[in-house]
Amino acid sequence: VVANPWFIRGAYAASISYCAADVFDKAYTEHQSGSDQRTIASKTGRTALFQLLASLMLPPVIVHAQVKHTTKWLQNHKNLFLRKWGPSAGAMLLIPFLPVMLDHPVEFGVDMICDQIEDRCFPRAELPP
Repeated sequence: VVANPWFIRGAYAASISYCAADVFDKAYTEHQSGSDQRTIASKTGRTALFQLLASLMLPPVIVHAQVKHTTKWLQNHKNLFLRKWGPSAGAMLLIPFLPVMLDHPVEFGVDMICDQIEDRCFPRAELPP
């Protein structure tokens, strides 16, 4: 174990707090701008789903998979320092690239899913000719 479990829990708490603050900020900003309830709910829901996927669910899965596979790959390596610290170092090197890898695809997916749900639940009135 490289990191104390309390440090890990603290990092998760910070991540969850950041995501909650972003969702609250989106709702507050939309409310202050005078948006209707449906728009506030839509934009807040999209932000919450994006943060859930792009910040809370996918990064830990990707980082843990990287650590697992690097650990397996290095298990018989002669260098004990590399065997111990290599997986964690690889994870730390991966973290800055996660937004580049995840943000656009997750945002695209969230918009696609939310557009479909909104179209089914709230059909748009036909526009006049």
